[in-house]
Amino acid sequence: MTLRIYVLAAVLCGCGDTPPDEATEAPVEPTTTETASDPACDAVVTSACGDPGSVLQGTIRLAADLGGPTTGDLYIALAHEAYAGATGGGYHIDTVLSGVDLTEPVPFMLDMCDGGAMWSEENCTYSLQVILDQNGNQSPDNLLPDPGEPSGRVGEIRVSCAEDAPCLDVVLDCTEGPACARFTELSSCSCEASTCGSDFALCNG
Repeated sequence: MTLRIYVLAAVLCGCGDTPPDEATEAPVEPTTTETASDPACDAVVTSACGDPGSVLQGTIRLAADLGGPTTGDLYIALAHEAYAGATGGGYHIDTVLSGVDLTEPVPFMLDMCDGGAMWSEENCTYSLQVILDQNGNQSPDNLLPDPGEPSGRVGEIRVSCAEDAPCLDVVLDCTEGPACARFTELSSCSCEASTCGSDFALCNG
């Protein structure tokens, strides 16, 4: 498993990206779910910031009736929902599971703190983008799947320093390309009364 860390210029300049003109197609609503508990979320974790609440765990599986490829590289990215919904969200961290076979569910793990701590108290919610990449073109600069690539999104993920990390059941249920990953970003991102001392903050007030 390879891990890449990418520093967002947008985080440091206010993150007011304007969606591209061509991003006009309606996003596909996420149908993936969060589970209360699952054996795939029981792994002992090491958090880059010393708080296990930063480590997302779960399983990734193909929808039973999806069709299309079942093997490839699983690209998994955690993105901010506060901006850039037309391009899959504001990139925070990603990982790649190489050469997977999704005829069976695949467990995953992703540490939010590997990209610099940005807790939801100061940064609002996240979106998890998962793509069964067929041509190796997914990257921090490209969170949108190509047509025919199985993909799925889990939205409204809260990653809090005061709560357990969510256990996620990610279903790849879309092959419609970029629309599978696009969403309407938050209309506002306000700081919560409690604070986690995030390394970076997107919230206002």
